[in-house]
Amino acid sequence: MIQQTRPRALLADDDPLVLAALSVELEEQFSVVAVAGDADSAIALAREHAPAVALVDVEMPGGGLQATRGIQQDSPDTAVVILTADDSRSSILQFLDAGAMAFLRKGMPPHQLVARIEEAIAVHEADVEHAKRHRRAAEDRFRAAFDQAGIGMAIVALEGRDAGRLVEVNSALGRIIGRETDELVGANLEKWTHPDDLPDGVHDPLATLAVGAIERVEFEQRFLHGDGHVVSALATAASYVDEDSRRVAILQVLDISGRKRAEGQLAYLAGRDMLTGLFNRRRFQEELDRELIRHRRYGGGGAVLALDLDGFKHVNDSLGHAAGDELIASLAGTMRRTLRDSDIIARIGGDEFVVILPEADEHAAVLASERLLSAIGRDGITFSSNRHAQVTTSIGVAAFDVAKHLLAEEILHEADIAMYEAKAAGKNRIRLYAPGDNRRERTPAAPRRPARP
Repeated sequence: MIQQTRPRALLADDDPLVLAALSVELEEQFSVVAVAGDADSAIALAREHAPAVALVDVEMPGGGLQATRGIQQDSPDTAVVILTADDSRSSILQFLDAGAMAFLRKGMPPHQLVARIEEAIAVHEADVEHAKRHRRAAEDRFRAAFDQAGIGMAIVALEGRDAGRLVEVNSALGRIIGRETDELVGANLEKWTHPDDLPDGVHDPLATLAVGAIERVEFEQRFLHGDGHVVSALATAASYVDEDSRRVAILQVLDISGRKRAEGQLAYLAGRDMLTGLFNRRRFQEELDRELIRHRRYGGGGAVLALDLDGFKHVNDSLGHAAGDELIASLAGTMRRTLRDSDIIARIGGDEFVVILPEADEHAAVLASERLLSAIGRDGITFSSNRHAQVTTSIGVAAFDVAKHLLAEEILHEADIAMYEAKAAGKNRIRLYAPGDNRRERTPAAPRRPARP
């Protein structure tokens, strides 16, 4: 016949007579594995022996309430039964909230005491089993959501030498970064972070979580995909303490590369002229403001050219707007090829263009203007139905050094006035801005007339 093992009991009371009496009263039904005279000892002995029940005195040194809380935290499988010599139940709710299963009066007949203790153990075991089932179900739900999520997810360590390392990852994160999950687990996420997005010691979202300043952060970050392209991601991280008492973060990563490309394309188009692909007026103004700030801070040259095509109205009237648009687009290409890659060109009207020449003094600006006059005179011809039309250009020049007292809008305005004065003086020529309205003219040699095809 197999002898049934008696459940273990811990007695926590500072009165030796009470301890002795309890030992006798419980000896037939329980195995008394330890006795404690204060709260700290009771907590430590419960952690060591994992008894089925701990009988705790309300008034013991360190406090029965402290002992109850500590036992429930460190030994959750132990049922705590409170013993008191006082009939007052004023503190019962505090003990029940701390995890106590029963509140019994000392001196209770042994058979009643044992029955109440056994009842407390049974109820506690049922509660523990229910909590375990609930926790397992929650873990299963989390695991299914984690593994099958359509967005990247990871558990990231936040403390110690492992801070930043991936404890667990799902397959979606592997697909986003272009790596096998086995390669990711145990590695630091920084290994695949774009160099420009690496933590700089000041802005580190995960470090902010680690110190407990906040519990959730959201940030954008770029990763280097396994095939070499850059992935833009929106990341959300929330910290918690896991079952091993480690502070970790659950990280969610959403691939927003498509959205970023769309935003970039919209930003590109917002600053571009749709027909020519050149900058529009708004973007040109931004670039001119930047160049003036650079010039005034660091010195160096710079100039603005204002161009208007001579005879363009005749192209539209005689050959049609489609031919006019084709000519405008063609001459935009001519200007790009004629000027430097660093020069900034914009179309700000139907046949109006403006140019910024960074680091160019007045002499260099005149040379660039002469090249434009020649190139546009050469390429500014269009044919349609055995008819042709030709355009030239008039250019106004305002150099930063000469117009150093002017603001961006004023410099552009002066270049524009100089351009109209060039038109009034006979077109296909250059007019320079000078303070006091003493503009100077530069007239090139007559352009060659292109041969008719």
